[in-house]
Amino acid sequence: MQQVQAPVTSKEVLMGENSYEVVDKFCYLGDVLNAGGGAETSSVARVRSGWRKFRELLPLLTSKVLSHKAKGRLHVACVRSVMYGSETWSAKVEDLNKLDRAEKCMVRWMCVVSLKDQKSSAELRSRLGLECIKDAMQRGRLQWFGHIERMNDENCVKKCRDLQVVGCRGKGRPRKTWDQLIRADLHYRGLVPSLAQDRAAWNWEECY
Repeated sequence: MQQVQAPVTSKEVLMGENSYEVVDKFCYLGDVLNAGGGAETSSVARVRSGWRKFRELLPLLTSKVLSHKAKGRLHVACVRSVMYGSETWSAKVEDLNKLDRAEKCMVRWMCVVSLKDQKSSAELRSRLGLECIKDAMQRGRLQWFGHIERMNDENCVKKCRDLQVVGCRGKGRPRKTWDQLIRADLHYRGLVPSLAQDRAAWNWEECY
């Protein structure tokens, strides 16, 4: 394994014979990672990607020919699919609210309903057959948690979950971790981690 050496400059780091630029954030597989951690930049990037895909499909998503259920399935397959990988986010309430606000606007657009019509977002999601994006993200986290729990203890992904980062923590309240989100999800759903060992029992349709 190659050892990372001290930075040559404030903007470079050496690994073996190669030097790499040090940046505050970068895009990897459609996700934006930043030096400070968290999901702020990721949530902003996904909202932009979602709106871009939504506008591409706008003629279909607002068509009077398609049923509401068909629009909902199209939305999940082509627009909400940009949320891949969100099951690993340590998202804050602010991040979830950004995503929720964006999708509520899309839902009203698909249903051709404005705020003046006084229709709740829950009612409109029901027409489209959509679950709340916060619930969808929680389901994704729990499914990923179950997958990790069933991994062998020597699996590198499972080992990374308990990885301790060496260094000094900055001032202020520490960021919410993924493990804290999972504990809250388990408590909210009344689940115990040991249940994840049974794949069938952990299935969303049977458990939640």
